[in-house]
Amino acid sequence: VMVDSGKDVPRWENLTQEFTVRIYALYEDGSTQEMSGNFECNAMLALTTPAPPLPPRIVTYAPVGGVSVPLAKGWEWTLKPTAPGGQETKVRVPTEGIREVNLYVHLRRAGGTPPGE
Repeated sequence: VMVDSGKDVPRWENLTQEFTVRIYALYEDGSTQEMSGNFECNAMLALTTPAPPLPPRIVTYAPVGGVSVPLAKGWEWTLKPTAPGGQETKVRVPTEGIREVNLYVHLRRAGGTPPGE
């Protein structure tokens, strides 16, 4: 937990946990390849009663190699790539030992046979 240094900082910012988020293309054959892209994070379910202050939605960009994102504690978050085929992932914060989240976008390889043909 960070200590407020006297400046006006919303309380939820002092109660966050950092995660490295990476996005991967997930192909029909099960293979993956890291990719860059936008994703969003939404606090969906309060884990305590009373609920902590609702943090704002986060929409950001992950380059290849990932990006660090602070998620407010006390919430179950839903993270999802904004690209078509993006798969939703849920994360409960805080977590012990988990500091990385991999997100997946379902893709077909170029030149592949469409399903059902």
